[in-house]
Amino acid sequence: MQGNCKNKGGGSSAFLKGIYYNKDLSERALRYKIREFEDDGLIEFETHSDDKRTKKILATPELLKKLNAHSHEFSRMLSSEFLIFPKK
Repeated sequence: MQGNCKNKGGGSSAFLKGIYYNKDLSERALRYKIREFEDDGLIEFETHSDDKRTKKILATPELLKKLNAHSHEFSRMLSSEFLIFPKK
């Protein structure tokens, strides 16, 4: 994802402008999904201190928790069919 960086708390973030360059989804569809994620408490926005037009999307602890749970479940399902080596 373009604009990927670390926020002050060390978590993942992305510049809002960077995700609109998605060829698979329209800007309207992305805006709708972003609003839905924000309403669900999965992301939040941070305004740039120097340029108020620039915003970063920050993953909340709730989103990271859900992604971690999904990753563990996916690994569990795959490990029944495949030999999985842990990432170093």
